[in-house]
Amino acid sequence: MSISNEIYFSESLLSELVRAGVERNKAYGWIQAAAMDAVKKNVSLRLTAKKNKNILGVLGDKCIDNCFKPDKLLKHIEKIYERCLKE
Repeated sequence: MSISNEIYFSESLLSELVRAGVERNKAYGWIQAAAMDAVKKNVSLRLTAKKNKNILGVLGDKCIDNCFKPDKLLKHIEKIYERCLKE
């Protein structure tokens, strides 16, 4: 998972920014810039999101950390496997 620079958490960040009132296209641009920076510098998206003044200014440090919890991504994993194995 570390090889991906945590880019798979970008949707969690986007959802939180939109929930906080940021226009979706604007939030997407911020996250895209942070993700590209993470890949370019080979660091985590979490780090570049925290260094992005727009993202950090809206969400804050703690909320950004909460976006990077794997349990959010795995919440429905059993249902997904059940559905895939039935087909």
